[in-house]
Amino acid sequence: MEYYYGIPHPGPLPTKPPATSWVYPIYHTQPLYTTDYWPSYTYNYARGPYAQAFPSPPVRLSKNSAEITSAHNLIGSIRNELQELVQNFQFPDRLDFDKPSSDGQVPKLLNSRHNSSLNDYRASLEDLLDTLKRIRSRGDLSVRSVRDDAIKEVQDRLAELKRKKAEVWWQHRPPAVLVQPLRRPMWSNW
Repeated sequence: MEYYYGIPHPGPLPTKPPATSWVYPIYHTQPLYTTDYWPSYTYNYARGPYAQAFPSPPVRLSKNSAEITSAHNLIGSIRNELQELVQNFQFPDRLDFDKPSSDGQVPKLLNSRHNSSLNDYRASLEDLLDTLKRIRSRGDLSVRSVRDDAIKEVQDRLAELKRKKAEVWWQHRPPAVLVQPLRRPMWSNW
């Protein structure tokens, strides 16, 4: 590799400048910066002939590596418990709702035997979500990302449960009372 104004140049440099040029470039026969001159900045000691003379620094374990490992283990066990809950849950065929509100929102579920499995499942999911939110990452990005993925998974299950509950209520809601239109225009009643 040859250097032209201190910048590496891919091709060979001419031995003398062209005769017709007005600006004559400066030609260096030796490169300005070599690995002998700037060894600590231009050469990677982890490779090459200096590898034995300068071994790479040892990998330092953080002080809280045991806490990080236990956090990963706890998140893994919570995910296993979530998969077990999802596999064992059977959505009930019938749900008992509270009285419908006037604003048209989906009413709450009653504490009945028809709703007991759904209420228990929802409570278990919320407990798992609370446990996941209490896990501290201690600044470790891997723990934070795994925990956030698990939280998103539990929140998706809760949203799916809410959607199914709304679908059941919509299919089995009481018929709406139809209001008869006025026979005369409203201004004639004044």
